[in-house]
Amino acid sequence: MEQEFILRLPETLRNVNPKDCKLVKTSQKEVNFMVGARTYPGIICKLPTIVESQKVVDNKLYKIADISALVVVYEDSNFNVDDEICKYESSGLTPPMYYARERRFAKTAVRTEDVERIERKVAELLKADSKALKVEVAMSEKDSTEADIDMLAAEIESELISFKSTAAEVPKAQARTEENALEVAGNGREAEGTGTSEHSKGVFEQQVKPSGIIRDKSMRSVEPANIDESPTKPEQHAKLNDSKSELLKSPEILELEQKIKEKQEQFDRAVNPILKKRFEQALETLNAEYQRKLEEQKK
Repeated sequence: MEQEFILRLPETLRNVNPKDCKLVKTSQKEVNFMVGARTYPGIICKLPTIVESQKVVDNKLYKIADISALVVVYEDSNFNVDDEICKYESSGLTPPMYYARERRFAKTAVRTEDVERIERKVAELLKADSKALKVEVAMSEKDSTEADIDMLAAEIESELISFKSTAAEVPKAQARTEENALEVAGNGREAEGTGTSEHSKGVFEQQVKPSGIIRDKSMRSVEPANIDESPTKPEQHAKLNDSKSELLKSPEILELEQKIKEKQEQFDRAVNPILKKRFEQALETLNAEYQRKLEEQKK
């Protein structure tokens, strides 16, 4: 196709021979129109609409180009380029297209990219909804809190992925059932062995001496039944060390511990898997910050 534009010349240049003229583009907005040794300034304007250029061949119209630019040439340079471009670009070539850019192409309140993105998201939701086995619609008031909105969104998402999650949990449940059966069988064998050993010990004749120590015929000493089961000294030292470390913790660490405790309670109360995932991520962040503070305090 051809490249065409509309050329507007002043009255004094409209009868010049096109072969004697030359048009040189100096920038995106300006041109120089040269006739012989004389140079005239000009501007390039983009039309608000595209005009089709056609030719007639055998009484039939054939499109040969799209005209979207207008070149205006002036006799001198006593004009403002931006003002002249604004004057021509706001209107088309015909009277019905006067100020067409302001009347027909007003700025929209919403960007086109946002509208397209929302339309794609709605199409994806409708496609997923058509494959759902069960659909529930929940209504909420405009003055709902942020937590209620998050809960509603999480419930909708969980309904969409419930079918996949159920299919993935079946093998895990079977594996847990087998592990529990093996554990119960092992505990039964251990209890049976313990009962046999206690029965064999009862065969021996026992004598209780003033010291409280029980001796059987094999001269084997056994500790009395009322042994003090209080914590050992190492355990007591560990508890004392823990209490001392609690006193040495900085206010920032104590505050982090409180936040971790609250977030853990929220995680335990949450039933929705998506909310549990959010709480789990928050717990990981708080624990990392907690460990970093502890290391800084040790240094």
